[in-house]
Amino acid sequence: MKHARVDLGWCEAIIAHIKSQKMLIKGGYTPVGFLPHKDKFLGKNESDLIFVWYNHEKDIMNKRRKDVKILPEILPLYNYASDWLPEPLNKPQVESWEQYNIVLHEKVSVTIENKGNNYIEMTLRIDADNYMTFEVNQEINMAENFKISVQEGNKEAFDSLLYVVNEIFRDQLDYIELWVSAYEPEHQKICMMLGFIPAGYIPAIEVNDEGKREDKVAFVKSKSYPKMCNHDGNNLKLMDRIIPLFDLYQYNRKVIKKYSGGDM
Repeated sequence: MKHARVDLGWCEAIIAHIKSQKMLIKGGYTPVGFLPHKDKFLGKNESDLIFVWYNHEKDIMNKRRKDVKILPEILPLYNYASDWLPEPLNKPQVESWEQYNIVLHEKVSVTIENKGNNYIEMTLRIDADNYMTFEVNQEINMAENFKISVQEGNKEAFDSLLYVVNEIFRDQLDYIELWVSAYEPEHQKICMMLGFIPAGYIPAIEVNDEGKREDKVAFVKSKSYPKMCNHDGNNLKLMDRIIPLFDLYQYNRKVIKKYSGGDM
């Protein structure tokens, strides 16, 4: 992966042992997110970490959009990721916010495509410009790899699509992970109002149409993850410097509960 033409790479590592964490960090990877009970192994739930490798020789962070707008609950994750980098990220704009009444579109179409190997792809669509697609692993009832296309400023469309995703979670899924724009605080708000928990901050992970790199905020929902546990229990083995990622998730879980009315 560490080739001169590669800007970055990312991976996930299970938290059942510390060895993989040490190897990734020794290889220059940065831990940026905690994914509670994303996977199952031999019938047991397992949590993962998100790691990112940046080719700093290519000056990746100077290709990054710096006009970040995030909510206060996300700022500690931003600072955690920043602390791992050779040069800290710029100071973001932190947006205060309040809950609001969700206005929904009357019609959201749902289509399903069988991708094989227990995977399906679901598409939620309002119109040609406003839709979400994501993959569902039917073996473990997990949704990820969201592709979000919503016209800029169309809050009603994003709210409606995510509301339907949340209803699907209630009925059919055990785990959802979606990466949301770090430049759209309105999108972050509805995630938290519906009980999605900020679990990671991934700088410069995607390239936009103008060739600038953009940050993402990882939000998750997990039915099976215990409401309270400590990093020594539940088969979690974490390096000391990674424990804060777990602690931030636990803290955010408590905070988000008051916004979502316990819908976790």
